[in-house]
Amino acid sequence: MKKCALVTGAARGIGRGIAVELSKNGFDIAIADILPEEDAKEGLEQCSNNGAKVLYIRSDISSVDGRIAIRDRLKNGFGR
Repeated sequence: MKKCALVTGAARGIGRGIAVELSKNGFDIAIADILPEEDAKEGLEQCSNNGAKVLYIRSDISSVDGRIAIRDRLKNGFGR
């Protein structure tokens, strides 16, 4: 089973860089951020071009409901 990584705050900046590097190293990538998916488009494309399955989750990790939503989307998107 391929490894997957959840990178929070990865729509841009350091988080995006981490997601891209992980995708280069064989990870599928889930990006969770409060920003719209359009803001993460470049990073999602880079990860996908590196062979990763990518999932974008727009959610606020600072709230309980946001964390539950992330967990549920990960289960549905990556099956774990």
